[in-house]
Amino acid sequence: MVKYSPKVILIVFIFFTFVANNLYAAPIVISVKGNVSESNNITVSGSGFGTKSSASPIKWDNFEDGNEGSEIGNGWFLDSNQRDKSPRYASFARPGSKGKQSAFQNFTDGNYNSTIGLVNQKVGKIYISGWYYNETSGAPSRNVKTFAFRGGASGQYGLPNVRFDQYPVSNSGHIYVADNRNNILVNNWKLGGNLNSGVWHRIELWFDQGYLNQNNGKYIVWRDLNIWAESTETLTTSSLPHGAFKNIYVMPYFSTDTGSPKPQMRWYWDELYIDNTLARVELGNAAVFEDCTHREIQVPNSWTDKSINVTINQGSFSSDSDENTYLFVVDTDGNVSDGYPIIIGTSENGGDDHSTFPGCGSRH
Repeated sequence: MVKYSPKVILIVFIFFTFVANNLYAAPIVISVKGNVSESNNITVSGSGFGTKSSASPIKWDNFEDGNEGSEIGNGWFLDSNQRDKSPRYASFARPGSKGKQSAFQNFTDGNYNSTIGLVNQKVGKIYISGWYYNETSGAPSRNVKTFAFRGGASGQYGLPNVRFDQYPVSNSGHIYVADNRNNILVNNWKLGGNLNSGVWHRIELWFDQGYLNQNNGKYIVWRDLNIWAESTETLTTSSLPHGAFKNIYVMPYFSTDTGSPKPQMRWYWDELYIDNTLARVELGNAAVFEDCTHREIQVPNSWTDKSINVTINQGSFSSDSDENTYLFVVDTDGNVSDGYPIIIGTSENGGDDHSTFPGCGSRH
């Protein structure tokens, strides 16, 4: 039997501890170069950022490029049962943001469909971030579908089927997954039906169908940075080919057929971000990701393990505010860097190593 000295054992222990820590280490931001102001490009340097197959998200739109009242363009799929109520550009935006417009979905006068979406995607993982605002009147709606991911031909509503539904008439709702044999994989009703009208909200959704016949699928929704709904069941995909979700629909349905007076709603989206990974860059108002009460997603242009170039989306962060601002990098596994302190509106953000700021661990 070979005996090893305590020194050798200690060295081996340190080595494997180092390897283990680095295998699961969160990203580290070392410097930020460039003027952190709306639409400017900055470079974030550090380590452990991981890989991102496409640096840019699948889709990003702040809806500033179209003319008020015209149909939404920029490559979005649109659908409506009343053509004059298809999604349009509207001169309505979040208070304090740099934008002046948003996307308007008109669910009035019996119009139940005013869909914004992406088709022909073939994705098995979907991350969505956006800001929404709604105004409702009349009786509570029977059924509101905030998100729907569907199979089938382009623009169709076939199987498989992932939905995020609310039922204001009964103050209930659920997250739902059915495979392409219509086997129900998730049907979690722990969700209220309150649409929280009259206030801008940030909403995020992460759906990962996982691997075939394994218990590693995930489905979670956040509103205003807090968990709103999540699958507490085991998500096992039995007959769900990877990439089966070809159609991604955003607020595709608002039932207007029950109650008196009939339900009506005006729904607005701003700063919609859709991707197939959790990897992203955000600005927040606290040094620890989980402690933030305000965050704004950024738009990456290039991405390597040590460097990310992003276009600044200032959102409602202001250079005139006393609010502290920090930059975070999230990797594809949801591990989050420590907050790197920045100053909105200046280039005075580089040069110091802030990698020793308090850690925040993994959020998603």
